[in-house]
Amino acid sequence: VSGNVGRGSRLVEQASNNIIFSEGDHLVTVVGADNLIVVHTADATLVCPIDKAQEIKAAVKRVSGLADGARFL
Repeated sequence: VSGNVGRGSRLVEQASNNIIFSEGDHLVTVVGADNLIVVHTADATLVCPIDKAQEIKAAVKRVSGLADGARFL
């Protein structure tokens, strides 16, 4: 489907305009969803509508404030 970009192991079905990154051998699958940012790393997973991407910075700041937050960044 058009407009999907990314890196790593991913499978996209009936979805468009998604940004999908998967680290390592983890498969990320997006079905029937549009306009998402999906990032999977060894320690954390982020799913966010593209139109809310500016709020990721605030979420990262909140995570860094957690007692064990540094391990997720």
